[in-house]
Amino acid sequence: TNLEHVSGFSLNPSSRVCLLRPLSALASNFAMEGTSTSHRTARENTFAKMRRELNEKRSSMEDWSFARLALARVVSSQIFEWAISVVIVASFIFIIIDVDLVAENKELPTWLVVGNIAVMVIYFLEVCIKLFVFRSDFFKDQFRVFDLCVITVDICMTLLI
Repeated sequence: TNLEHVSGFSLNPSSRVCLLRPLSALASNFAMEGTSTSHRTARENTFAKMRRELNEKRSSMEDWSFARLALARVVSSQIFEWAISVVIVASFIFIIIDVDLVAENKELPTWLVVGNIAVMVIYFLEVCIKLFVFRSDFFKDQFRVFDLCVITVDICMTLLI
């Protein structure tokens, strides 16, 4: 988006919303004319809370190391999302081929075994990087936690077999 282009950094979709809240707050202030005092006070309290959240987010990011900021920029980029999507599709294809070969009692080719391991390593690195970047906030996103569970089970199954 234009905001990402101007700032050069976006942490994740929820932070985009957090960064855009002050802009929507300005627009809402113009719409507040003609509303009752109680509604106006409630909106003002909401906007004050949003401003505090934004300031807290900014101040917490000021303490981040260069590596953490750089990796945050990488994992929040559209290119990274596309790359992970390609890995997911490749993994899906590997699973289909794997299941077909196992159903036919054929031995798995080396390239398929290496491909499955490479996909698992990529997933593992993605989770590790996101854990490093988001720290405790990592566990606030259900999809990240789900990814962590899936990868943990996949690694355990691979080590057991």
